[in-house]
Amino acid sequence: MKSNKVAVAVGYHFGIVPREEVADISMKMNGVVLFEGEKWNLMKASSYEDSRKIDQLLDKYGEYAIKDYKIEPVIMFGTVEMVVPGFDKERDSLMFGAYEVTTEGKTVPFDFSGMGWNIEQDGDKITVNFQSGRNWMNTDNYLWDDDGDYAERYKEEGLCIQDITADFLSKATSIDEFMISLEMEREGKWMEYDPEGIAALGGFAIKELYFDNGKEDFAVRQDVLNSYNESIQPLDRFIEKVVMDSSLSEMEKIKKIALKQLNVQWRGNQDFVSIESKDGVSVVYPWMDSTGRFEVEPVEEYGEEAFVKFCDEMKQKMEEILCKKNSLEKRIEKAKTKEIVKKNSDNNIRKENLIE
Repeated sequence: MKSNKVAVAVGYHFGIVPREEVADISMKMNGVVLFEGEKWNLMKASSYEDSRKIDQLLDKYGEYAIKDYKIEPVIMFGTVEMVVPGFDKERDSLMFGAYEVTTEGKTVPFDFSGMGWNIEQDGDKITVNFQSGRNWMNTDNYLWDDDGDYAERYKEEGLCIQDITADFLSKATSIDEFMISLEMEREGKWMEYDPEGIAALGGFAIKELYFDNGKEDFAVRQDVLNSYNESIQPLDRFIEKVVMDSSLSEMEKIKKIALKQLNVQWRGNQDFVSIESKDGVSVVYPWMDSTGRFEVEPVEEYGEEAFVKFCDEMKQKMEEILCKKNSLEKRIEKAKTKEIVKKNSDNNIRKENLIE
């Protein structure tokens, strides 16, 4: 059993030995190794004499090269901002979960044994500063291997857990999953929201994200954070932002909306805006050929007249969406005004009755 053994090291090698063999040896922790699917605290002697004793134990029980098993600390920390109407930090709760990034062309899931955070609230705006490895039980600045499941997934990508370093994770080209769960009471019911759900309530954005190896911090690029933040926005809000962005060309707007449409469909939400021209131009892959595989110049592919017509149709469709939204807001405001007028009128009638 692991509890009856200890990982001890001298020089560039370590071994797994019975705990009773080191009862009289003074040792200190010197890193962590992953051996046969389990993490071991690597212990080294505090004195030259004790090092000789450990050396003899390695001769007796066998030794392994530390470099083949040692894993680096990986600490994740950063800041998330949310806008959640009705949030009460004394009543409602947060929970951090699993994560996944694409880095160097590899899909890399990861998690931690614990997460600590603090919440600052200013009305509906919530700022969450978080750091991995902190929980009510202990401090663990290493990745959690999820009972070997992650190790198996790393193998599929041609990786091992030693490859999943702070520097490696910070080079992510996309954030595929960043699990925060918000549980809060709304209209008498307890509801749970993921980042996309929180964004729909009001807003969600990762403002900063870093990985640390105990010696140096590595920042995830801002454009990667921006891309993730955009990807989880509600479709109508995303479209409105893109359409109103004067820095984008019509083609760039179409591309951004198309990619968002795909993201919405992949998440299983079919409530997307359908824009397809009779000439065959579609908001999904408008810059691809008819097979959806090869990038093309849309004007050459569809013809200038067809593509210009499609751009006009798209703008008209977007304007309709924005008008509907504004119209809805105006109707709500009008309804509120009517209700206030009605209440004032009712109060005046009651006052007149009391006077009579």
